[in-house]
Parts: sequence; C-alpha cells; structure tokens
Amino acid sequence: FLADLLRAFKSPVRTAFLRYRHHTLAGVQDLSFSTQMDLTGRDVLLVEGVLDTGVTQEYLIKQLESRGAGSVKLCVLLDKPERRRVALTPDWRAFESSEGYLFGYGLGFQERWRELPFLATLPPGKAEAEG
Repeated sequence: FLADLLRAFKSPVRTAFLRYRHHTLAGVQDLSFSTQMDLTGRDVLLVEGVLDTGVTQEYLIKQLESRGAGSVKLCVLLDKPERRRVALTPDWRAFESSEGYLFGYGLGFQERWRELPFLATLPPGKAEAEG
C-alpha cells in the first residue's frame, strides 16, 4: 500500500518508519515511540494498514505533533470504524470494512500472505480456528 501510495505523489517525498511498542502493565497499555527524522515544520502523512480502535494512531499523531510537525494527516488502507475506541477519523482511507480478518496487499495473517496483490478475508470463524 505504501509503495503504491508513494508512486502516486507528483513531488519528491521523504519517508521514515516509526517504531512503536505496546506494553501492558497491570492492565494498562503503554506505547513507546521513536523516530530519527527532524519533524519541525514538516507536513507528515501517517500511513497505516488498518485503523481499528484508533488508540495507537491517536497516540502517534499526538507524538508527531509534539515533536514539531507542521501538520499530521492519517491515511489508511482499511478503516474499521465500528471498532473505534477514540474519536478519530482518517483523512483518507482506501476501504471501509466490517469484514472479519483481512489479509494480502501488505497485511499478513500468521506471518503469511502479505505478498498477495489483493485483499482477501477468511470465512467467519476460520481466523480464530487458524490462530
């Protein structure tokens, strides 16, 4: 998704990959964040495969803004608004889905099928049985 998106830009862009980790301690989830790029005054496009609860993306947007980004926009391949736990709407989305587990086009299932050039879904209950 990211590669196709980057090819669609008409002007040069800089890319960086964010690293974030989820930690759960005593039932509280904590996220840590890092990037090496100076964001001061830059327009940032946060690209995600899936926007589900929105908790992680909301955190990342706040962190990018706190590091001086001029603006932060969110673009997602799949938006699952019925699972949202925070008030967050992507600026752009390729698809909205209420399907179960989707994979392909960069999204994996049990570390497989990311290379598929399309999105696919498992029949209801199959993802849980495979997990």
